[in-house]
Amino acid sequence: MQADPSVLYQVFRHSYSPNAQERREAEAWLRQASGTPGLLAALLQVVRAGEVEVPIRQAAAIQLKNQLRSHWESGGRAASYPEEQKAPIRAQLVDSVASVVAEKGVRSQLVECFRLVASSAP
Repeated sequence: MQADPSVLYQVFRHSYSPNAQERREAEAWLRQASGTPGLLAALLQVVRAGEVEVPIRQAAAIQLKNQLRSHWESGGRAASYPEEQKAPIRAQLVDSVASVVAEKGVRSQLVECFRLVASSAP
């Protein structure tokens, strides 16, 4: 399974659905996608997409933060993301924070992502 931003967008839309079954399926999909190749970059792409609704961008930012918290470094229960998936996140994170400066909820999640990544730097 390779993460796709357009699929993620639909999953996050369903996570806000009034239909309980759609919400459960979206939550299950997100749990299953954890650690998937390309997930970090796809989440960041959704977060940065200005045409996407702010609640969906914020949900993607929260999921990104949770992925970084759980999988950025090895140790604990979960395996770490490989370096080839981490490098693009490092390269784009500062610009991403700047691109969402007007959306406080999204910005605060990305600032926490930045903190998590920066705290693991050698």
